[in-house]
Amino acid sequence: MSFPGKKYRQGWDTANPNAGGDGGMKIKWSGVHEVEVQLVKFRESDKYSNNWYIVEFKVLKSDNSKTQVGEIYSWVHNIDEKWYGMPRAKQFVGACIGLTKDDERAMDPEYLSFDEWEESMSDEQPLKGVVLTLVTKVKTTESNREITDHEWWPLGTYGEEDADSDPKDRE
Repeated sequence: MSFPGKKYRQGWDTANPNAGGDGGMKIKWSGVHEVEVQLVKFRESDKYSNNWYIVEFKVLKSDNSKTQVGEIYSWVHNIDEKWYGMPRAKQFVGACIGLTKDDERAMDPEYLSFDEWEESMSDEQPLKGVVLTLVTKVKTTESNREITDHEWWPLGTYGEEDADSDPKDRE
């Protein structure tokens, strides 16, 4: 297994898991989903010079009928993206160890370390089996492009008071 190494270490320490972004997941609609992590991996640079952090997960429950319960989906995240690359990866790992996106401990490298992120992709797969809440929200960018935003929450910590939109607006 090849790890991202030193190139990303500085970005990890300063990444704010509360930052926005689009991760390019197969679920392209709004909803609240209970998911179980199946696999976490890193794929090195492709022809577009992007490096990818990939999380495969099984959907256990969803409030959107488009989401197939029991199906495996992937979150394929561009780790090199300037504004949300490391923040979204950090939010995912933080949620796996019980941190909400606004928890100040997520900014403490002693509490949530780069090494934990690297370890998440190891052959041992320490995050396999972790159950989380995944919130997906369809948004339109300033350039009028539709994206699906992804937020990872420790199971049981996401509530409607955290939602940016009314659940009735979901497809």
